[in-house]
Amino acid sequence: MEEKQRVFIIHGHDTAVLQELARTLALLGLKAVILQERADHGRTLFEKLEDSTNADFVVELYSKRT
Repeated sequence: MEEKQRVFIIHGHDTAVLQELARTLALLGLKAVILQERADHGRTLFEKLEDSTNADFVVELYSKRT
């Protein structure tokens, strides 16, 4: 079975838009990689970021603060 392509999402504070994008990606057969949802396992933010950037695509969401 073929592994789903991974999409790393860089996002701000608008979690509704983030969840909508993640759902859309899932419907397209892609796997959303959301940093804040990944376990820390004692790693720093930068270590966690390094481990998560093994993605096929990157999407960056810009939203204004509410």
